Amino acid sequence: MTRGSLLWLFLAAGIVTAAAGLSRAANPRHGITEITLGRTPCFGTCPVDTVTLRADGTAAYTGKRFVERMGEYRGSLAREEFDRLASLLAVQGFFSLKDRYAVAATDLPSRVTGAVRSGKRKNVTDYGGAGPDNLWTIERAIQGVAAEIRWTKVEGGAKLPG
Repeated sequence: MTRGSLLWLFLAAGIVTAAAGLSRAANPRHGITEITLGRTPCFGTCPVDTVTLRADGTAAYTGKRFVERMGEYRGSLAREEFDRLASLLAVQGFFSLKDRYAVAATDLPSRVTGAVRSGKRKNVTDYGGAGPDNLWTIERAIQGVAAEIRWTKVEGGAKLPG
């Protein structure tokens, strides 16, 4: 791991810790009911999937290409985890971000981060990793929370909301 990677890791951990303390006081005010992160295809073997986390503790995952889990999955997370993540989005100014960040290239993957607040959805597309550092922090935090979920395969092709 490079020195820069370690710095980002410590920075992200500090931000998540700060958001955790803030979430206890602010969680009724964040108004966020759903958080999503989707990864889109590229010319090569980029992972293609979507994770949806909800304030009620439910989670859905769809793996489409070049991922360990292919198909539909469901899981759950603690409400406190969702509130920490939602508070992180609020602290990092997610709802003030531009709708799209992009590099001037073709055939790169995007990460599409979304959240529903007060019934309104906001999506931010990060094409080629061009987004600002606070978006990168949010993307990594969502991936981190999703990695801790115990996913159960949905048999018979039943669809989950999201």
